Amino acid sequence: MLDKSMGLTVDCAAYDVEDSVTPDLKQSARHGLRDFLNTTRPKGIINVKGIYYGTAALMPRLLKQGQGGVMLNVASVGATRPRPGLVWYNASKGAVWNVTKGLAAEFGPHKIRVNSVSPLLGATGLFEAFSGVPDTPPENRQKFLDNVPLRRLCEAEDVANACVYLASDEASFITGINLEVDGGRAV
Repeated sequence: MLDKSMGLTVDCAAYDVEDSVTPDLKQSARHGLRDFLNTTRPKGIINVKGIYYGTAALMPRLLKQGQGGVMLNVASVGATRPRPGLVWYNASKGAVWNVTKGLAAEFGPHKIRVNSVSPLLGATGLFEAFSGVPDTPPENRQKFLDNVPLRRLCEAEDVANACVYLASDEASFITGINLEVDGGRAV
């Protein structure tokens, strides 16, 4: 059961705007992360910024409330199974997974659980960019699906259901994991 009074956030990505760091966020940055985020520009760094901003906004509130909470981050199957042509995207999603583990270790003593989900490609306009072939003819999609044991693409509900579970009391002893929502593709 999902406790609606608990602190919860799901972080995907942040809009990449230069000089959008607030003074409070600047003070909370540690170990040069702010400098890294503002000077490193590989494709995909936006995925790390989303978690950075989400953490800076959420964690002080959860710590002040003192009742724990849940933070969920969205990575990608590219974090666990990178593909050619997507090196920087995959690296950024791998960073999401690694940051998730670090945050789980850091905030676990405060009863704050941090996990990530890694969805497979869905039926979006990004099919070609991620699969390397156009979504048409139908044979291209079928060739992709032949590598997915459950023989379908990820749907928004698949990711939402995984997030609801990770945020629920049933997952109260789960932190620092990356749940692959991929129909078995990573096996």
